[in-house]
Order: sequence, then C-alpha cells, then structure tokens
Amino acid sequence: VKSFRLVFFFVLLTGALFSSVPQLKERLLSIFDVQMASNLYRVAMWKGALSFYSQAPLSEKLLGVGREGYYREVKPFVESAEEEVSLKPHLFSHLHNDYLTLLIWYGAFALFLFLFTFGYFIYLNLREYLRSGSYESVLFLSFYLVILTAGFFEYNFEDEAVKFLIYSF
Repeated sequence: VKSFRLVFFFVLLTGALFSSVPQLKERLLSIFDVQMASNLYRVAMWKGALSFYSQAPLSEKLLGVGREGYYREVKPFVESAEEEVSLKPHLFSHLHNDYLTLLIWYGAFALFLFLFTFGYFIYLNLREYLRSGSYESVLFLSFYLVILTAGFFEYNFEDEAVKFLIYSF
C-alpha cells in the first residue's frame, strides 16, 4: 500500500508538472499535431521505411542494410513518401524511431534482441518490486519504460548523453 501511494504521488506530480509548465504542455501536445512539419516528416519516414522493408529480400529483413544501405536503399522510399504529403524530400540520419531504425539498419534479429533484453530487464525489476517492494526496482522499471516509450518518436542511440544513461543502468 505504501509503494502504491508513492507511485500514485509520482503520477500526480508528473501530471501537475506537465499541465502547469507551458513549455512542457506545448511540447507534449505538439507530439499529436499532424500539421507540424516535424510530425509529417516522421510519419513519411516511417511509411517509407516500412514500404522498403516490405519489399526487401529476406537477408535484409533479418540482418538489415546497415547505415550506408539506409542512405542508398531506403532513401528513395522515404523521399517518395515525403513527396506524397507535399514535403520537400529530405533524408534524416535516422528514422526518429528506435524500433524502425533497428529493424532497417540491423534487421529483425537485432530488433528481437533489443526487445528481449529490455523485456528481460523489465521482468527482473517488476519481479523484484513485487517480491520486496524495492524503490530502486521501481526507478529502474520506470527508466526502461521511458526509454521504450520515447523510442517510438526518437532514435535514442545516437545521442551520447542518452547512450551514457542507458548503459549506466
């Protein structure tokens, strides 16, 4: 019961922070604004990457195309998807999505390993929390969930500070 109160307090505090700080509230709401060029580019990149992946040979589906292959092979699919929504063609250095970037660069095998590893860490921390009520396990569990959630909108493994945080946990 005590740990439930702590989690509930944390959720309330986070909600109050996001609703009372205008910059945070704006940033949170901007994620869902389909008229923002940044969001249009992301959706177009994801669509182009999935289009490429659906047509890729089995070896590239399993092992990926690498960074250089991304620029060479995926670029036409991404640019085509961008042109469909009247965006100026531009290939970003990554797909602004951990899961798609891993899938395209390193293949389904790497994506599976990534998800399995984080899933295992979540399992270990959840099990420890349920066994002992440890606040440390809640901290780690929260961290892993934040990284996995942010992964839908960012590529976290290109930023040095984020890599440092992930590997330090």
